[in-house]
Amino acid sequence: MIEWIDLYAIYYANYYWLLWLQGYFRKGAALEGLCCYEEAAHSYVQCLVLEPDAEAAKTALTNVSFFIN
Repeated sequence: MIEWIDLYAIYYANYYWLLWLQGYFRKGAALEGLCCYEEAAHSYVQCLVLEPDAEAAKTALTNVSFFIN
């Protein structure tokens, strides 16, 4: 039997997972803006590890890869 505390924990686990996903993407965008392309690529890859179907992260990683040797 699932109790309310279990549902609460599941809800917040999903919520914080989305925050991490957004955080990695925003960190990558900020690093890209500072011309730190290798670090930005690393952040976008971390984003894709959490959500492999994230189209925005895939596109951003492709764009950043042009600036990396």
